[in-house]
Amino acid sequence: MSLESRFKRDADAAFVEAKRSMVSSVSQVPVWMYGALAVLGWNEAMAVLFNPLYFAMILILAASGYVTFAPWFSVDAD
Repeated sequence: MSLESRFKRDADAAFVEAKRSMVSSVSQVPVWMYGALAVLGWNEAMAVLFNPLYFAMILILAASGYVTFAPWFSVDAD
């Protein structure tokens, strides 16, 4: 086996392996992120995502809003 054919075979194998690992690591943006971006805007969305205090505050506000306003939307069967 010549050195050139061995190099081509090894290069092809490395290329296929790199391409396979790249395809498996592609991720998608969650749907809720589009809504957060529309409500907050780009600068505020990045501030909330990269600052844990802002993110925790948003979670606490959302949970308290749900607890406060969920009973208003319940349907009584009376």
